[in-house]
Parts: sequence; C-alpha cells; structure tokens
Amino acid sequence: MKLSYVYVSREDFTDRDRFRSKLEEAERRLKESGLSLFRRVMHENPKGVLGPIPVKEELCYSCGEIEKVEREVVDGREIYLCERCRRMREIAKELGDAKYMLAISWGDEIRNPGELSIDNPDYGVYTGPLNFTLSGLQVSYHLCKTLDSAIQLVYMFMKQGLKAMDIDIYKINDTDLSYEFESLRSLDKEYEEVARKVSVGFKFISKHTPLSEEGDIREFDDMAKASEGSKMIGYLKLDIDDLGRRLKEYCEGIADFLTFSEMMSFIMEGCIEYILSMRLSDKGDMNKLYLIYSGGDDLFLVGSWDKVVEATEKIYGELEGILKMDYGGLTVSAAILIEDPKTPVKICAEAVSEKLRRVKEAGKNGINVTGRKISWKGFTDSLVTAKKLSQYINEGIISRGFVFQLSRLISDYEDDPEKTWTTYRYRLKYLMARSFERGVMDELERKLLMEDVYRELCERFVYLTNITYLAELYTRREG
Repeated sequence: MKLSYVYVSREDFTDRDRFRSKLEEAERRLKESGLSLFRRVMHENPKGVLGPIPVKEELCYSCGEIEKVEREVVDGREIYLCERCRRMREIAKELGDAKYMLAISWGDEIRNPGELSIDNPDYGVYTGPLNFTLSGLQVSYHLCKTLDSAIQLVYMFMKQGLKAMDIDIYKINDTDLSYEFESLRSLDKEYEEVARKVSVGFKFISKHTPLSEEGDIREFDDMAKASEGSKMIGYLKLDIDDLGRRLKEYCEGIADFLTFSEMMSFIMEGCIEYILSMRLSDKGDMNKLYLIYSGGDDLFLVGSWDKVVEATEKIYGELEGILKMDYGGLTVSAAILIEDPKTPVKICAEAVSEKLRRVKEAGKNGINVTGRKISWKGFTDSLVTAKKLSQYINEGIISRGFVFQLSRLISDYEDDPEKTWTTYRYRLKYLMARSFERGVMDELERKLLMEDVYRELCERFVYLTNITYLAELYTRREG
C-alpha cells in the first residue's frame, strides 16, 4: 500500500478550485512515492527483486508462499498453508457468523497490546489479526456475534483502565438500528458509561463464505467438483472505469467528494452480495461462490467456473441499471480466468489482473474471457448461445466434435483475415450439415435446427471463440 498526504487549511475545503488542486497534489506525490520506493528497493536489495527465487516443496496451497508453512489434513487430503492464509481463513469463517464489528481508537499507547486480542467463542468475540495495536497502530477491531458481547467487551476494557478515544459498534449489512438504540437506552446503571462512550452505526461488508456440510470453509477442489462440465475454478475481477477522472470532473468540494465516495461504497460493498443472493437461479449457487473482496471500485470473485460466469452476467446486468450506463454513467471492465483448482490463488489473481489490464488498454467497458476484449453485449449473447449449443450436445442432437470443428474454423479465419466472411460462412454451413446428420430427429426438424443455429452463429461469428470455449467447458465429462 502507498500513502501520500498534503497539508490543508479550512479555506481549502470551502474553495472548490483549491480543494481540487490539493487532490491533484496528493495524487502526484503518491506516484512519486512509488517511484522512490522502487528505486530504494532496487538499490538496497536487487537480488531480492530479480532473483534467484528459492524453491521449496512445501508451498502454501492457497498463495504459493514458502515461509511459515504448516501441514494440515482437510477432508482426508494433505495440504500446506502459510500463517497469513490460516489467519485469513479464520477471519472469513468468523465474519460469516458475526453480526457486529467493534472498532476502537485508542488515545494512549497500550502497554500490553496483546491484552486486546480477545478470542472467546463462548462470548461470541473474535479479534485474531485485527488487533493492529500489535503493529504499532492505535486501533483494534473485534467481530461480535451479538450486541451484548460487544458491550461486554467494551465494559471489560474500561474496567481494566484502558482509555479509548472513539468506540464504534457497527451493525454488519443491516441499516435498521432501532433495536440497538433501545438496548443502549435500557442498559443497567453499571453500563451507563459504556452507553455514553459508544456510537452505533452500520457498515456493509462482503461476508459470504461458502461452507461444507461439516461447517468448514469449502475447499476449491470441492467447489470445482460442483461445476457443470469441466471441474475447474473461475476467477472474476471487475473494475469501475475512470473513477479517478470522474472524481476530478464532478467533485468540486469536500461534500461532493464524500457523497460520491459513500455512494460507490454503498454500491460495491452493500449491493453486490445482495445481487448475487437474489439473482442466481438456485439458492445453493451462493455456496459455490466466494466473494473475496468487493469495495472501493473493484471486486474479486472465486468459485465454480460456471457460477462465476453466470454471476458475472448478473452483476453486470444490475450495475448497468444502477450506474445508468446507457445515459453516460460509469462503465465497468472485467476479466474471467478459468483454472485448475490446484493452481495457487496468488498466481491466478495475477493472471486475471493481467487479463483485466488488456481490457483497459483496449478501450475499457468490456470483458476478457479468452484473451481479447469483447463488448458486454457480446459476452451475454455468446453465453446464451454456448448454453444452447451445450444443451443440443448433451441431448445427443449435435456431436461434441462440432465444437472442435468450430474452433478450427475460427483459427483458420484468424490466421487469414483477408478472406471474405462469405468463404467461412459457407464452410460453417457445410460443417453444420455434416454434424447434424448424426442427429436423432427427422429430416425436417434437423433442417430447422440447422438453420436456426446457423443463423445465430453467423450473427455472432466475431464471438465464436467465446462460444466454443464456454461450450467445450459446459460439455466436458470428467471422472
């Protein structure tokens, strides 16, 4: 993480031009700080950047890290996890059960920071790595299952003589605070000081975590097995386009800036998980997805590859209306990566980020599935066609070999783009006539089917790479 700062005065907040100038200065300093950091690292430790890279057999199953890796047995299978991934797994599991988040800013230095690390399942409190006073910061966060557990924790800290500047209790993903206000008003006398010190609010957090039947966090191998067709894992990275430019154009004062930021936080942190829970076709589909991050201007989603693809279509469909894309509003870019479940998440995250970067370079407002940017309409149309094609293959109406013949046709077209589309159109018609001869329908129905699919494929020829790729995944039979 890089940070930069500039000094501001009261006049900077009231004068729009001065406020905008301060934002630009902060951005310039941020870029300069990144360059100076890179120069310092290269000067002090060039081998650490350029290699050699140590090789170790016990790599973290999740991120590929080699330090502090320990062996675990999960579902009868031996895996290795680093300390960081073990703690992240703890947070994900605890966050799923938490109803409140307690945030405390400490005014004085904590002599014994470890005493703030309260992990007590009986009282419904978890701190884990969220005690940042251990790192020298003056803040700690605590996940609580009930309002009473949060109040009891504050009361305990106060009894120990620990002095806090601010104490905030946030209700997670729920804006109805009537119960909380009434509870604070009716506290016993010994808790009156707690009631005076505490502020209550709400906060949106992407907290959905897929769980196994035993209540453990679902493994990638398990989610891959639940995929339709190919047993693979899908990764989605989505980013709102030109958010910084929009901030400069429309935010002339601090009030505009805060309103815009809060609105984006509400959309990305509060709406995405709700969209998925409401729009996915089956209630069990949510348990095949892991919304790792959604906030700011981007999101990162992992899960069964077919549900990731479906979720991408649903998310875009809702964001298109929320952001008013058809009326000059914000647009989004995205990338999908489909990989083996055993590939470390860190490697896949970097790969899908690179695919997203290509979309940005190609003009934004699109999605990259097979290596090139296509429009969102093209993605939606190709997904519908791929599903229809897969249905015909699974019903035995079309041979699966037809998909591979289509792939060869696309490859020939891309290798020799000078040839007219007409040449390939007739080759496509010939290919379909041969493929559908193996069908089980009578001659008239086969002809109607061929003409219908032929017309649709002709209209979407530019998207055939995506159609064949998705159809091949949908119809693959493994195990």
